[in-house]
Amino acid sequence: MSLTLNLLGLDRDLPVEELEPRPSPHTGRPLRHVRVRFRAPAVDSGGITDALGQARDAKQALSASDGSRWVVASSSYSYADGDRRHLHEAELREVEEIRAERLELLGLTLVPTWYKEDVEDGLGIVISARVDPGPVVEAALEREVARERDDDMYFDVRRAGVADTPIRMRFGRCLWQKTDHGRAHLLRLVSETGDSEERRNGLRAFLREPEFSVAARKAATAQAGFEASLEELWAVGALDGEAVKRIRGRVEQSLETGQRQLDEARELERFF
Repeated sequence: MSLTLNLLGLDRDLPVEELEPRPSPHTGRPLRHVRVRFRAPAVDSGGITDALGQARDAKQALSASDGSRWVVASSSYSYADGDRRHLHEAELREVEEIRAERLELLGLTLVPTWYKEDVEDGLGIVISARVDPGPVVEAALEREVARERDDDMYFDVRRAGVADTPIRMRFGRCLWQKTDHGRAHLLRLVSETGDSEERRNGLRAFLREPEFSVAARKAATAQAGFEASLEELWAVGALDGEAVKRIRGRVEQSLETGQRQLDEARELERFF
């Protein structure tokens, strides 16, 4: 059996040894795992070594003539003095193309216009998806994103076109953008498998620092000034006790929705 891979701009027909397939962390289907051995002119060895090294990153995976893509798990080469051709060896793993037709969660059906799934350090699945729902669905989605879920933050997510079995996930940081038709959302969903408090706190700090700490300090200062102003106005009789209660109530109400204002982005594409 052979595999035709493009290396240094040339299609090379390489003999392959089939190794034990590995299940996809996304769908569970077996993904091919092969070893290739081939000789190439010594003058090309440096470029081939670099190309194989770069293909360890799935973003620069090698393309095959059958449309498949391959990431390099390991590679090496050898030669003897005076050899005009060097022997290259590499283990390749099939790259799975993931595209969800729909996301079904919390009673909502969302159709992504852009979609990506990653597996972080083998811990769990992280979904990033842009959705442009209509006003009714968008309002329901916004309520779910903003809802406090301290007791049970995980919910079932079905990825139609990827896997029929739902997985338990939670919302990560979800950005939004104003459009002519309402709002577009860039959803982040994190699987319960492999999730942890340390991971959640670390992700939150990574995504929002240093802006989050600066905003927190400024908010604390503004809150202290606001409370001091209310107390002074009440002390001089400019406000009575009932007025102070009403003002504080309106402030608390606005704080419940104000957090989501921090997640507005001018261009969601910058965060793909």
